[in-house]
Amino acid sequence: MQRRFSSKIFVGTPTSSYKRLQLLGANPSGKDLLSIVKDAYIEGETLSLFRFKILFNIVLFFAVSYNVGSKDLEKITIYVDEHPVLVEVVNTPADRARGLMYRKFMGENEGMLFVFPQPEYLSFWMKNTRIPLSIAYFNPDKRITDIHDMKPNQTTELYHSSEKVLYALEVNQGWFAKRKIGKYGVLKIPDRLRAAQ
Repeated sequence: MQRRFSSKIFVGTPTSSYKRLQLLGANPSGKDLLSIVKDAYIEGETLSLFRFKILFNIVLFFAVSYNVGSKDLEKITIYVDEHPVLVEVVNTPADRARGLMYRKFMGENEGMLFVFPQPEYLSFWMKNTRIPLSIAYFNPDKRITDIHDMKPNQTTELYHSSEKVLYALEVNQGWFAKRKIGKYGVLKIPDRLRAAQ
């Protein structure tokens, strides 16, 4: 049997695909997602290009969400001066870009340590970041150059380092002030921590 492709694309009915996505829940595997697309094509039902694009974007969203959330970040205890903080280490470009976006809560002595491949001037913003944060930048000697309090969930303000830095530490807003940690405070981390290229 021949199929003609015109303004319609031959894929499965949206209801069967949507039902299968709902059954898979929040973390479908890549194999499950490919199966939905393949079965939709084999079913041979006609669907407008607009609806096909919607279905494709839903499948893509689930795939990206699964991949982003599936990797656990390394957690270690580091020190700023003598104060311990349990941090997630982000040392790849993708992890650094995501940072603490979409998080709703972070423990009192928890944070995120950003590790960069070489010293550079850095700027952070708070896009899609719901938790009020403080950020400290550290130079290659692991000393604080700047501390900023950052407003949640906005993109109009950038928080810059005043010199080239190698690390940035995000914690709950006020964490540094409560511990009287200021400029030149010392970051103590394992020597093995390096940025992935």
